[in-house]
Amino acid sequence: MIQPDKSEKAVSPLTGTKRGRGRPSGTPQSDSTREAIRQASIRREQYKRDLRDPSPEAQARVHAKVYLTPEQVARRAECQARKAQLDREWQWSQARIANLQPVRDMASALISIGYKLLAQRYHPDRCGGDSAQMSLLNQARARLLTLVDSDK
Repeated sequence: MIQPDKSEKAVSPLTGTKRGRGRPSGTPQSDSTREAIRQASIRREQYKRDLRDPSPEAQARVHAKVYLTPEQVARRAECQARKAQLDREWQWSQARIANLQPVRDMASALISIGYKLLAQRYHPDRCGGDSAQMSLLNQARARLLTLVDSDK
């Protein structure tokens, strides 16, 4: 009886394809895919060796991330640029908010001063006062304060 070669993978009785890890059984693997997998494996092994190697050259390679493909390097650079842009926009918005705080405080003070003066004039308990006008004054004050405080 002839013994099967141990280096070959067993053939699945259901699909007739070789069993193994990776892609779904029955799908062919292209040469470019095999080459990409091989290159990734080489980079991964070199990275592992450099992590164990204390020499300055190896540590410089680890720090420089030379194990990435050009596409990965471009994508990381794009992501870092976008993050830096978002950080700048956030800092700008925080500075803008900080610069607007004195304006908000002044607007609130003006609204309060104007309300007090008009409330003395239109209060129903005062001579010439009217509850309808006082109600309108309270609504106007509430809307103005909402506009001033809504930008926070």
